[in-house]
Amino acid sequence: MSLLAVEEATKTFAGATVLERVNLRLEAGDRFCLLGRNGAGKSTLLRMIVGMYLPDAGKILLAGKDPAGHPRTRRAIGFASDKPFLYDKLSCREHFTLHAALYDLEVRPATQRGTALLERMGMARSVDQRAETFSFGMRKKLSLVLALLHAPSLLVLDEPLAGLDPEAAVEVEVLLREYNVATDVVARDRVGKPGTVLLSTHSIVFASDFATRQGIMRGGHLAVHSPGGPAAPQPGRT
Repeated sequence: MSLLAVEEATKTFAGATVLERVNLRLEAGDRFCLLGRNGAGKSTLLRMIVGMYLPDAGKILLAGKDPAGHPRTRRAIGFASDKPFLYDKLSCREHFTLHAALYDLEVRPATQRGTALLERMGMARSVDQRAETFSFGMRKKLSLVLALLHAPSLLVLDEPLAGLDPEAAVEVEVLLREYNVATDVVARDRVGKPGTVLLSTHSIVFASDFATRQGIMRGGHLAVHSPGGPAAPQPGRT
């Protein structure tokens, strides 16, 4: 059974078809990069996978279950948007407390874990600072830490490198690779169980280096290939 299965998923907004019969399957440990121009449907697909949108046709399954009808299944997903949503008046520590409540985590271990992840991102001294004081890059980093806090089996990221300076981009990539191979600090209770990454990016260079598989969105259609192979529409297993 695939970790993620998107089957013939279609989404329409105001009469315009944004996604049309999209198929995608990810296995545990995949690192999948989604490429495409602005408006091609990348963000819509990611938001549909995490449950922010429901497909008008087709279905999305996580470990064989529909996340929309299974809250526990949704909790196996970590998500960070291209525009980080944070509470400006809350510090990092307070964000960890809130996240712990949302995901039924113990506050103390969640805070310790979040602080350790912040340290990996060069933000150890910012744990008690309010989000309103952060630069865009710092907000992106905190958003990624929150997405990782509950040790999800599937990490979905919309443009995680956009707006980051080169040093911060390297920090993010290192953290994603450690999540993928399930190292101690990043994996929590999932040590030894590979994490699956699904992200969108405009960087062909990053995708070629990071991804085990890639997909290209064009006009609401998805073509999938492995690095070095041709991109072609996939009607079934992709």
